[in-house]
Amino acid sequence: MRNLDTDTATTQIKRLVDPVAEVAIIGSRLCFSDTALRLAEAELGDIQTTRYANFEDYRRAYLKYRGGPYVLIIGQELAPELLVMLRNHPALFQDAAVALAYHTEGPALNVLGRNDASVHPVSFLSMNGSMDIWLLVLRLLLKGGSHVPTDLIVALDAKRAAATRDGEDQGQNAARLESILTGRQIEVLGMVASGMQNKHIADKLGLSENTIKLHMHHIISRLGVNNRTQAASHFHQHGGAFRHPPTSRG
Repeated sequence: MRNLDTDTATTQIKRLVDPVAEVAIIGSRLCFSDTALRLAEAELGDIQTTRYANFEDYRRAYLKYRGGPYVLIIGQELAPELLVMLRNHPALFQDAAVALAYHTEGPALNVLGRNDASVHPVSFLSMNGSMDIWLLVLRLLLKGGSHVPTDLIVALDAKRAAATRDGEDQGQNAARLESILTGRQIEVLGMVASGMQNKHIADKLGLSENTIKLHMHHIISRLGVNNRTQAASHFHQHGGAFRHPPTSRG
């Protein structure tokens, strides 16, 4: 039986352990630089990297990767398009370990919060940390794993909790507004807050201009403000609702 030298044996073992040899990058060099690519190739060994400027270029080359597996890294500037592509063209990603490379948290949170991970999970590759960390993540992806940084999960949970609180506040404020003004008065105030003049409001609602003026008189009185400008400003500040019922006048 022929003996293999150490280098040959190591190479064969590596190919068995690391089945992914292809890494495709979609996006500009601003997010995942050529220096990062060269470093990945040097550190991770037997891999081949290819860069595509956009998803259309990748689609034209897709047959090259079909049957994979392979790693597909998308730059954060393409995060919105990634969501659309995952939803509308899932077959383009079925053999790929998909990861979003990001420098800022916003695009990553958007993908993490909106992507249906049950259809195709997305990993996240932060380009802000040390090279050792993102090389470790890339190595994990090459082995078929996935990665979502803990700080992204915490940030998304906080964002969702804040949105829930805001929604509850808006609901409570809307209820307060409805207890102060009639439905017609709320409708008129909304139009005033959007910048419409009394004449245009009257025409839109099929009422007389004097009736609109009378509505505004009651709105200003019930809200405890001094004029229509203050009423409109209050409306905008509270998203169409008011936190505290003002003192009624008359």
